Amino acid sequence: MTITRRPLRLTLVAAAATTMFAVATACGSPAPDARSAADDADPSATEASDGSDGSDASDAGGSAQAPADVTTSTAGKATCGGEGIDTSASATSAHDLLVDAPADTVWKTLTDVETWADWQSAVTSIERLDSGPLAKGSQFRWTTPVPESDISAADTLHITSTVRQIDPGHCVLWEGPAVGDTLTIDKGTHLWTVTETDDGTLVHTEESWDAEVLDSLEGDDAEAAAQMLGGGLVSWLDDLRTTAEAAR
Repeated sequence: MTITRRPLRLTLVAAAATTMFAVATACGSPAPDARSAADDADPSATEASDGSDGSDASDAGGSAQAPADVTTSTAGKATCGGEGIDTSASATSAHDLLVDAPADTVWKTLTDVETWADWQSAVTSIERLDSGPLAKGSQFRWTTPVPESDISAADTLHITSTVRQIDPGHCVLWEGPAVGDTLTIDKGTHLWTVTETDDGTLVHTEESWDAEVLDSLEGDDAEAAAQMLGGGLVSWLDDLRTTAEAAR
């Protein structure tokens, strides 16, 4: 991640106000402690399988103003195809949400990446770099804004994501860099698992950010980075739920 060192914390917090994923949309007070919805579901809920292991991993380092039913989870709970996020990365976060829609509807909404800009306000453009159903090796390029602040000019992050593992209908793991003029994440790794339960579809997501400058952050700066990441996942989950439940 490349950014002017002195205003890093304030720049991250400002960016967190309106963007998601590589730059998050919400950076508020910490979400209340809650037992993960995954703990109440089948133990396999966060371990989807494609013949080997399931999904991906990340740590609940983010604090965000979350809807009451978005619960903070634990990094490393899940894998996809035996791979997960980088739990040793300097910024990680994990969350769960129960969606009142069939699992196949949730999965289609999530993985039809070309429609992201239709239901995620922080995605300003999106394009597939290949064709056909999302598969291992599929790539997509998308953009998300960083808002202007008193100490930082407005920026746009250009993200190229590559699917590293996928078990259709169950889990997907993608990763790639997010590059802007003032802010760059060297590698973001993002895992999703989708599990049908008696009460609805349990969605588990984890993400890690790898960036050299993040490794040196301490105190408020480190917390600001965690808040960005957690806020983005919470916003993404909430938008996913709204869209999937409307389509059921």
